[in-house]
Parts: sequence; structure tokens; C-alpha cells
Amino acid sequence: MPLASTLLVALIPASNVSAEPPAALAGNIFLNEAMADNVTTIADGFGQFDDYIEVYNSSAAPISLDGYGLTDNILVPYKWPLPGAAIVPAGGYLLLWADGDLPQGPLHGPFALNSGGETLTLTDDIGFVVDILSFTDQAPDVSWGRRTDGAPQKGYLVPTPEGPNPDNAPPIVWDTDASVGFPSPGQNIEVTAEVQEDDGDSVTVTLYYDDGVGFTPVPMVLDSDLYTCSVPAHPYGETISYYVEAVDEHGAGTLRPPDAPGTTRNHQVFVGITAVRINEFMADNATTIQDEELKFEDWIELVNLADFDVDLSGFYLTDDAADTKKWRFPDGTVIDSSGYLLVWADSDDGDPGLHTNFKLSASGEHIGLHAPGYMANIALDETDFGPQATDISEGRDVDGAGTIVTLASPTPIAHNGGGGWVAVGVPDDPPVTVAPGGNFDCYGAVLNRNTTAQARNAWTAALLPLGGEVSPVLGPLSVTLGGLGVAGTGLHQSVPPGAAAGSYTYEVRAGNFPTEEAAGGFPVEVE
Repeated sequence: MPLASTLLVALIPASNVSAEPPAALAGNIFLNEAMADNVTTIADGFGQFDDYIEVYNSSAAPISLDGYGLTDNILVPYKWPLPGAAIVPAGGYLLLWADGDLPQGPLHGPFALNSGGETLTLTDDIGFVVDILSFTDQAPDVSWGRRTDGAPQKGYLVPTPEGPNPDNAPPIVWDTDASVGFPSPGQNIEVTAEVQEDDGDSVTVTLYYDDGVGFTPVPMVLDSDLYTCSVPAHPYGETISYYVEAVDEHGAGTLRPPDAPGTTRNHQVFVGITAVRINEFMADNATTIQDEELKFEDWIELVNLADFDVDLSGFYLTDDAADTKKWRFPDGTVIDSSGYLLVWADSDDGDPGLHTNFKLSASGEHIGLHAPGYMANIALDETDFGPQATDISEGRDVDGAGTIVTLASPTPIAHNGGGGWVAVGVPDDPPVTVAPGGNFDCYGAVLNRNTTAQARNAWTAALLPLGGEVSPVLGPLSVTLGGLGVAGTGLHQSVPPGAAAGSYTYEVRAGNFPTEEAAGGFPVEVE
């Protein structure tokens, strides 16, 4: 309340003060509903899905909120002085946009809501507190408000902006997680979901995965505090896409992601690791390459080793190992198969294109590529670098797969020129422990990182516990790949019945047999 108003009220004799409280204080005006994470529920007049606050008028006459104060900070009650346009119709609703975007109109406020929870306070034009609405964590597209309009009971709601509030809290799917971020071909993934139900209703939780024709439902079973199910394996190059739905006995429900099936959780089937790597970066760009604004900014180049496109929506880049969600790739960001993607590290994330909210330090620092939250935000690729000279980049000597070195010349959005071959072997179900006479499944791939077609042999080998090796175990096979090409296959490997117990290593190799140029593998325990 403004100081002048406070003094004025204090100086008026009590006999001259109206005994009737303002209409709002008679219990007619309520902060009825609030949404702090609006993804798909309702758009404002500019097509933006912003936070909103709904005010309800239970009286039979319109009520003007002109001069009232709305705030998310009780110490600043008039943080948002409501305008003359803030009129709540009789028995109706007024929707206020808490988006921090004042130029969009009088019903757009100076602050946004915090999905982690906060307190909203409505104060009238002479300093009386009209209503208070406090909420805790909000999931996307789930609102908090009164359980029926104007009621004292509050809780999570199926959102009803500018409509009557229901007397039923929906089950909330807070999060999902997967056992494997990048499954190998033939490998199932276990998906878990955290679901909250406040009313004690029975809940049905279902995962829907894309089988190539449509979405196939898989019931999720409650195990301790989490719902869980298994998603069937997919072949190399495909994407496992799914979403989760929770519905109570009254038909109220939520989805995760909230705009499913238009948006899904996605897992690329590759070789047990991400197909996308940090390939090259420059922290002091003076003349090498300009961004869309014709500025010479720091940059990070990613490369996709796979022969399929990879959707990077929701992935993260960071220059701080302690802040793994520093900058999020926008939805719809795709890196082409065997392609490159340039990200400008310039602290201009408001610019069109891919611009991060951090800059690289020419004196050296950290770069990390991290998976989305539903893949546990794991580090997919990361590197630490020292001081860089002007217009000198660092990158992988074997394009997309080698070690980080200072490059002879920068090659943004182009092959680093290292050439060479890469071999990768990844078990379907690590760690591998097998009895003599048993077997295990894995995936093997070889990659040609030269820009021209080349031919090599591919084979597998076993390194023995006491030294020595068996080579080949399978193969050799002749492989011809185009420039920057990749080929892979699932492998089923038997262990001889007489194999001695111990620690072995199983490798996939590439080269001119028996001379290897590249090898990649994993440990196998025989017991």
C-alpha cells in the first residue's frame, strides 16, 4: 500500500470510515487458479503459452480491480498495479497473464510464476488483503487452485482457465526415466514413472511406444514408489519413442511429456553410446566464421557419427561441469546423419539460431554435452581445454572419434580431415558375465572417417586372461564404406565349453587383416 494512502487512512476519524468492507472483502473475489508451467493448456493473444492467474467473482455484479495490487512478493504488495481493464464479470472469471511481458497489454504482468512454488497475494486499493493463493511444485500443464470455484480447499487441478474448477485432483506424472539412454540394437529398456495421486483414487498408468504404425500401449506396474514397464528392443538406426499417461477412476489424467503424442521421449538405437560427439570448438574467433548477425563469436561444432538423423530436442550444452543443464537445445533441433551442427557460444541466446547463454573462455575451460532429464542428464561427451590462440581451434584428429588436438586449420561445419577408421563393440546387457559353454549378444560397428570411399576388413578377437589372443573369432569380412560411412550388425557370440575362468576382452577390429587400424570392445567375465 502506498505510504500516502496509509497516512490518509490513519488520519480519518473512525466515525467517518465506512462500516461496510469493500465488496471483495465480503468474500466475492478469489485467486481461483494458477498455472506456472503452461506448455499446451492455453495461449495468450500472441500465441504464447505463458503462466496465468485466474480471478473468480462469486457475486451477481461485475467487480473492478482497478488500483488493486497483485504480487508474488508480500513485501511489495503493489508489484503489479492492476489496470482499469481488470474487471471480473458477475459469476465469472478474469485471466491475468504472469509473463513479464508488459508491452503485450494491460492484462500482462511484470512477473512470471515459479513452477517450484510461491505465494500470490491480491490487495485492494486501500490496503486490505483480499486473497492469498500459495502453491508448491507444479508439473507442466497441471494447475493449482480451489477445489470448486471459491472453495477453501485447494490442490492440483485439471486446468480450467476461465471455466469452473473441478472437485478432483488429477494424478500427476512428475517424471520418467529410462534404464538406458542409448540402447544397443536388440536391447530392451526399462522405463519408470513417478506418479502422484492426492485423492486416494485408483490410477491406471500406461506407456505408449511408437511401433512404426501407431502407439502401442504397455501397462505400467507399481513397484515400490515407481511405476515400471519394459519397452521392446528396436533395430539399429530406429528411434524408440514413447510417452506416459496416468488416469484416475474419474477419467482425470495427465501426460508426460504434456503435449504427447506430438512430443515424445526419444532414445536413438546406436551402439550403446551417443551418436553425437563434440567435434571442434573455438574460444577466440576473430576472423574465422561469422554468425547470422555477422559477428565473430565463439563456437562449438557437433558431429553425428550415425547414418540416421538425431533429434537433439531437450539435450544440453554447458561450460560448467557443475551446471549440466546450463543451455537447452530448442525443440526441433536435428543434426543430420553423418552431419555437423554449429552452435554459437556467445551469451546471445535471444538471437535467432543456436546461440548459448554462455561464452567460451580463451584461457581454457570445460565443454559438456548432456542428455535430457529423462535420460538422467548423463554426460554424453565432454572435454576440458587449456588456453587457445586467436583463430585456432581444437577438435578430434579422427573426425568424430579421435582425441582432441589443436587442428592445423579450423573446419567449422566440415570434416576435420583426420581420416582413419573407428571400430566399436558394445554389449547388449552389460556387464557381461557368462559360464563356459554360454553365450552373449553385442553390437559391432566400423566407421570410415575418411571423406572418400575405402575398403577394409572387419573381424572380432578375444584377449585372453593370461595374455595372448584369439584372432579372428568371427571374420574377417570385407567392408567397403563411402566417405564418413558406418556399418554395423548384431553379434551372437558363444563361449567354448572348455574356456578357463577369468577376465577376457572382446573386441571389434578394423584394418587390413591381420593388421588392425582400430579396435573397440568390452570386458567379459567367464566364471
